[in-house]
Amino acid sequence: MVPHALNLSLGSAEGLDTDYLRKLAALIKQLNPPWWSEHICFTKAGGVDIGHWVKILLPCFGDMLKPIYQKESRNIGKMRRRSPS
Repeated sequence: MVPHALNLSLGSAEGLDTDYLRKLAALIKQLNPPWWSEHICFTKAGGVDIGHWVKILLPCFGDMLKPIYQKESRNIGKMRRRSPS
């Protein structure tokens, strides 16, 4: 089984929901999968959960990628530090 998460909201300027991240990390640790994945998008804005049905994908081409990656690097780094795999 390879888990695929939907609501970590890596692209959110608000940062990650640490409670959700803690629960996700615990689940991944329990399942011990060979890998897991997550959408690179945002699912919340202004503290409001906009849901996983309304994914807003982040631009990933040309010069638009640089600022998004720089902003997200703190979210991705936090996710990696908390994730067991």
